[in-house]
Amino acid sequence: MRWMRRTIGELVVGVVGFSLGLAVPAAEAHGGDASKIHACVSRNGHLRIIGPSNTCKSNETALDWNIAGAPGLAGVAGPQGPAGPAGPQGPSGNIFAFTCPPDSVRSGTTCIDKYEASVWETTDPTVIGKIKEGTVTLADLKAAGAIQRGVTPFDYGAGCPETAEGCVNFYAVSIPGVMPSAFINQFQAAATARNSGKRLPTNAEWQAAALGTPDSGVSAAGSQDCNTANGGGAGVDALVATGSRSNCVSDVGAFDMVGNVQEWVADWVPRSTACPGWGSFSDDGMCLAGADTTTTGPGALLRGSEFHSIDGLNPGVFAVTGFLTPLGLRGSFAFIRIGFRAAR
Repeated sequence: MRWMRRTIGELVVGVVGFSLGLAVPAAEAHGGDASKIHACVSRNGHLRIIGPSNTCKSNETALDWNIAGAPGLAGVAGPQGPAGPAGPQGPSGNIFAFTCPPDSVRSGTTCIDKYEASVWETTDPTVIGKIKEGTVTLADLKAAGAIQRGVTPFDYGAGCPETAEGCVNFYAVSIPGVMPSAFINQFQAAATARNSGKRLPTNAEWQAAALGTPDSGVSAAGSQDCNTANGGGAGVDALVATGSRSNCVSDVGAFDMVGNVQEWVADWVPRSTACPGWGSFSDDGMCLAGADTTTTGPGALLRGSEFHSIDGLNPGVFAVTGFLTPLGLRGSFAFIRIGFRAAR
């Protein structure tokens, strides 16, 4: 009878092992292999799972099987659970594949405005939507009763003060055929760009977008060269409409990045005090040297120079100055020479 009970117990163990795809080794102890599942089966057929560091009792038989499948059945994989839910879709193959809005051109991974900014005051939701999409036209702005600011000295008024506090109804627009807005400090420029879903470009972004804009030539007034005192604007000494100088365009297609108005960029530096120039590299103005130790504030960078170049500020793609604080030339009519363009 004892022999019969043992035989029946071994038969039960064998049936359990076969149904689970298990190996049924003769040993009754485990070697601590964490890659396997370990179990013990008693002689009456009860099965219990144990850890790799545990052992079976003297009246139990040890069973081991791989977590990935059943090693006792060569070439047969263990059962698999149901497939989980699909994960989120990954990015497209080229994460930098994008098209800039119509009012801008692509420069590297930046969309920079084609034209120097004109600032418009409006509360019309339709035209504001078109401004943010980069599709607004001069006809749209006029039809909505939008008012251009920055065409006469300091006409932004209480709606967009020097601090830019509450400046929410003024929008930076990139369109051809209008005078660029001037008489604006960096805070106001940043606010109007923000309202349009844009920002001021960094110095590095501005530089990359400006490359290829030709230096001023010696053509007569009214030519298509950049509007500077040394080039196509000779004798004009005034602003010209955005995009009106067909030769004044950069490699990426941005107009008027040399001359017309100096353009604010986003960067601040210690306020500069000297204009050492670029030496033999370029005759463009370089006034980014020295450091003001007074309490006048940091310098905010201006690029490209303007239509009325003065000593040390010869216009060109490398022209840069850190002379002014973000507040600019407070109350000065020379502010007509300072504007900006925006970027996305």
